[in-house]
Amino acid sequence: MPAPTDINHNILTGIRTLLMLFGDLTASVGARITPNQFAGADQQQPAVMLELRDCQQQNTIDRSGCLITGTLVITIRTKDDLLCDQLAEIIRSNGTVPSTGLDGYSGPAGTGQLLSAERTDFDTTIVYDDDGDETDQYDSVQIYRIHYAMGA
Repeated sequence: MPAPTDINHNILTGIRTLLMLFGDLTASVGARITPNQFAGADQQQPAVMLELRDCQQQNTIDRSGCLITGTLVITIRTKDDLLCDQLAEIIRSNGTVPSTGLDGYSGPAGTGQLLSAERTDFDTTIVYDDDGDETDQYDSVQIYRIHYAMGA
């Protein structure tokens, strides 16, 4: 079985690959969808950060791979609160009814299968800039409960 850090990397890469298929999202953020930190030293915006927390892994019955359950935290950072909420909705629904976005998604994600993704929480907050140059930012944080299957 792969090491936990490899598993986290594979899952985050798979989810990034999936999100890069959402045209309205990439039209705004480009390739700035990154694991564990915002991209680049200048942290251009808008941007999306992906994090995994509370992951648990189990062997499949036939020991051919592993099932991972965990919490996916997606943080969107922008300089505009409306855009922040719009990008969160794009990730959730991909602009369709019924949703073809991440919320309720089941299918391929990178080298594995995202068996389910359910958004359990969402909030947008202002991140005040302390140096007084009025460049406040907005963070939209979405929490998803995920089940992901990897091959051996």
